[in-house]
Amino acid sequence: MVQRYVSRGQTDFLDIALAAGVYRARDVDGSLVSQTAVSFTGRPFDWKFDMDEEASIYCTELLYAVMRRVAPEIRLATVFQKELGKTIIPPESCTRPEYFTEVLYVTAGR
Repeated sequence: MVQRYVSRGQTDFLDIALAAGVYRARDVDGSLVSQTAVSFTGRPFDWKFDMDEEASIYCTELLYAVMRRVAPEIRLATVFQKELGKTIIPPESCTRPEYFTEVLYVTAGR
């Protein structure tokens, strides 16, 4: 069931993305990360980018929520986004080399 959603979303995203990367958290049990991430399946996208609730969730917020549960020592950076008037987790904080290893990186024209 989960694979169906992952495959559909991944294909749609890669059709329009200029680049995509896959990163793995260092020194963290990958099966625990996966298990925790799957527990968020089915939640709608958080168009309000509200980090104070998890009934809906946006892309980098998912990693933030998972890491808070399985590896609280990993601190993803947040920034205040003026246009939204909210604090968000920027994508680049999810690739920090002290916490994550790059597994795959592809660019447009692959």
